[in-house]
Amino acid sequence: MTLLLFIKMDNLHIPHFDTTDTSTLAPRWTTWVEDFEFAMTGFNITANKRKRALLLHYGGPNVKSTFRGLANAGIDVGDENDYKKALDALTAEFAPQRNKIVESIKFRRQKQLPEESIAQYCTRLRDLAATCDFHDTNREILTQIILSCTSNTLRKWALEKEIQLKDLLDKARALELSRQHAREIEGNSNNSQPQERDYVNKVSSTDRQQFQRSKKTCFACGGDFPHGETPCPATGRKCYNCGGLGHLAKVCRSKKKEKQQQETPAAVNLVTSDLQDGGAASNAAIAEPHDESDSEEGYVF
Repeated sequence: MTLLLFIKMDNLHIPHFDTTDTSTLAPRWTTWVEDFEFAMTGFNITANKRKRALLLHYGGPNVKSTFRGLANAGIDVGDENDYKKALDALTAEFAPQRNKIVESIKFRRQKQLPEESIAQYCTRLRDLAATCDFHDTNREILTQIILSCTSNTLRKWALEKEIQLKDLLDKARALELSRQHAREIEGNSNNSQPQERDYVNKVSSTDRQQFQRSKKTCFACGGDFPHGETPCPATGRKCYNCGGLGHLAKVCRSKKKEKQQQETPAAVNLVTSDLQDGGAASNAAIAEPHDESDSEEGYVF
């Protein structure tokens, strides 16, 4: 019988109670005690002396240290056979009676943390709700998650119809999984994008260089070459500098005629003489250079 009991106790695994996180100390202590008593019942341990010893053993070093401090301070922790007084003393230390209104306010101020899943947030809310004495804890948790979760998609979905907490948790898991898959796909896409962008930039740069090299000046009209869909303005035109066809005077490579330079004073004298005589020849003399000048300017583009 003793050997069988030893084998059973060897299979009993209860984690030590963590006293470092004081913000959730009370609800976690309540949960830990429930798990401990379930284990005592499951292993059929009913003797108060043994339950008291196991309470301190599985509670861990911090619980035992707190218990000794209570005993030294004169708190009634009972004798070695009194499990209830030992448990009550520890409960008064770790989970004292709280103001339920204050605890409810703390519960309402909770928000989902950036890296916290909905399931983790739900567990944290349930721990806090343990001291709030809610009539329907699941309903309160459901409302709080809808109010303060980080996902607008989940919130909008939850407000479309009447749902239960389980429905919300299932939907949240599906959304979180889809976001995870999307990040993985986007991450793979981003790894290949720099090479694609470099290739595009390289092609664009090459095209620009080729375009710049191909952008020349037309030797016939002085404009940009090639002209594209429009014909060259100099096509079929006569140069007023050299008299040649197919180019304009502004790009003519021939020297200006000395004759034109010499005829200019004579033309001026002719015009002056005709004006003095009032003859009709003056009009012809004025018109000829005027027409040439106008025509010349008409071919400058």
